[in-house]
Amino acid sequence: MLPCRAVHISGDLLSTMQYCLRGFRNLISLFSCLLIVSINHAVTNDGTEFYCHDTGNFTGDGPFDNNRNLILSSLASHITINNGGFIETSIGKDPDKIYALALCRGDSPTNEICVSCVKATSKDIMTECPHQKEAFMWGGDEFPCLVHYAYHSISGKLDLPPVRIEYGGNLTEHVKLNLTEFDQIWDSLMDDLVKKVSWGSISFDFATKEAKLNSFQMIYSLMQCTPDLSQSDCDFCLHQSVADFQACCLRSARGKVLRANCYFEWSLYPFYSPHTEDTLLSTNAQWYDVNHQANITIISYNGKKDRISRTIITIIVVASAAVMISIISIGILIIRVKKFRQEIERVTEIQNSKSLQFDISTMKFATDNFSNANKLGQGGFGVVYKVRNFEINR
Repeated sequence: MLPCRAVHISGDLLSTMQYCLRGFRNLISLFSCLLIVSINHAVTNDGTEFYCHDTGNFTGDGPFDNNRNLILSSLASHITINNGGFIETSIGKDPDKIYALALCRGDSPTNEICVSCVKATSKDIMTECPHQKEAFMWGGDEFPCLVHYAYHSISGKLDLPPVRIEYGGNLTEHVKLNLTEFDQIWDSLMDDLVKKVSWGSISFDFATKEAKLNSFQMIYSLMQCTPDLSQSDCDFCLHQSVADFQACCLRSARGKVLRANCYFEWSLYPFYSPHTEDTLLSTNAQWYDVNHQANITIISYNGKKDRISRTIITIIVVASAAVMISIISIGILIIRVKKFRQEIERVTEIQNSKSLQFDISTMKFATDNFSNANKLGQGGFGVVYKVRNFEINR
């Protein structure tokens, strides 16, 4: 195992800004860094990472405290790797309503490991953040898990800060390869894996991928998003984690970036269970009623399958609305054109009828005062006269 160091992007303002200004690759990376200083951060001795947000506190033994204890203690009872290892739930009524979610890393080999991690992490987060209204923790060791609770809805909401970056080893000591060539292979691998997790056909927003450096050396990588994120937010979260690692620790031989919504890890040596994606089972969304009196509802997401379905429905609705608007617009245009043509015909008809009308003095002059000598006959329209051959100046 390579030795590992951690960059805690939070805490002391001066050290955080020094990190940001020294390593940022783009404005988004710098912006993420500068936002983090307002969040309490700590690391336990066993490497467990937790963040107690400074967004508000609550008093012990009150309704909020009771709801938090109940909701966090219920997560492990209903999470299972068969539905992607993800649970989302809420309990209570405002102002004491609380939301929570739990996520096991996608390569957790057994359900017992997933459940055990969530159970321990749920207990630890209440100890480490005893009075905070919002906190999240990445617990566990070999197969980590995430527990996140808040006083507001966290479903589908992307939180870039805070972030924890771990790195270890010197790349040049472990890779006998031109660094430019290594960077090209590494960048291509990470771009492909982000697309695979965010936009691919896989379930549960989790994937692993390897790239061959030479005949005896590989790069191993793993990425995961919480399944409630949109495809674009998952893509953004993972790309930002890759950029943050590059800005901080580019020449390291392994790395890990932890956020409340996404997980990124890579190494020159295997660190995840083989064929983990093949073992994931796809099930429909499930609803659990943990305690009828407590009114807890837990949602187990089916990962990307549900998200793609929601995307397809949205596209169909938008397309249908666009077609309806187009049809209505064309109909209105046709009616207006028809009315315009009718108006033109009416005006033309009036003008034509006026062109055949003469005043009485002109008619008298042309017929020699209606002389009988000019009378040609009489029909259904009256007497017909012969007129003089002259040009009428109109």
